[in-house]
Amino acid sequence: MLCFLEKNILVVGAGNAGRPVANLFNYLEKNIIVTDSNSFDNLPKKSTKKDRIT
Repeated sequence: MLCFLEKNILVVGAGNAGRPVANLFNYLEKNIIVTDSNSFDNLPKKSTKKDRIT
């Protein structure tokens, strides 16, 4: 059974693996927090998109 369906999601890393995972959970309308060791200003442009589903 998928135990993450009723949970808040923390994605560690906004790199090539973290972004697609965050996009998937965003599509599934989950509460997501993405963290990365780089500062926001040092992330690639495609990593700095902010989406909010209401």
